[in-house]
Amino acid sequence: MSGGRLSGRTAIVTGSTKGIGLGIARAYVREGARVVVNSRSAEDCARIARELGSSSFAVAADLSRSDEVRRLAKESLEAFDGRVDILVNNAGQPRVAPSESLAESDYRYTLDLNLNGCFVLTQEIVGGMLAAGSGSIIHVSSMNGSVPFPQRLAYCVSKAGLNMMTKVIEGHGHRVGRPRGAGQRHSARLCPDRVHHHAQRQGPHRPETARPPDSHGPNRHP
Repeated sequence: MSGGRLSGRTAIVTGSTKGIGLGIARAYVREGARVVVNSRSAEDCARIARELGSSSFAVAADLSRSDEVRRLAKESLEAFDGRVDILVNNAGQPRVAPSESLAESDYRYTLDLNLNGCFVLTQEIVGGMLAAGSGSIIHVSSMNGSVPFPQRLAYCVSKAGLNMMTKVIEGHGHRVGRPRGAGQRHSARLCPDRVHHHAQRQGPHRPETARPPDSHGPNRHP
C-alpha cells in the first residue's frame, strides 16, 4: 500500500509468523511499510512473506543465538539499503515449570531469547537510528514483567529485564511517543495480557503447542 501512515518506512518485526508479531507485520504492510518477517522456521517466514507480498522480506534466525541475531540485522539492513526505521522486539516464549525444578538450560534459553536477543538486536540497529536522528524501538513485554506468575520464573525475570532495558534507553535521550521526523528517536514497551489465537486451539499434541506456545512468534504473553 502506498500513501499509508508508514509509507516509505522500513521495519523489522521479530517473531512475526504468528500471534502478536504477525498482527503487527500485517498492520505495518497495510500502512505502507516494508517489513522483515522473522522466525526460526525458514518455511514459515517464506509463507508469511508470500502472504504479505512484495513489501516483505523473509529472514529466518534463532534469536537465542547472538550470531543469528547479528545475521538478522545484517540481512535486514542489506534489504533496506542500510536503513531500519522501526524495530519491534517481539520474539519470546515461556518455559513452564515449578521454580524449584526449572532446568538451568531452560532458564538460560528463555533469557537468551526474551532478553539478550533484544539487547543484541537493539545494539545492531540503534546506531543507524542515532545517525539518522529518528527511529522507533518497540519492546513487546508482558504484564509478567511486573506481576509474578506461577511456574513462569524465567519468563517473568526476562520481561522485568526488558522493561528496565526500555527505561534505560529512554533515560539516555530516546524520547517516548515522539513521531519519526520530529528529530527524535523513541523507545516504548507493550505489556499485553493473555492473547488467544488459532494456534492455541489446535490441541496439546501439535509440536508448536506441546508446551506453552513457542516463540519466535509468541502465541501468548501471559
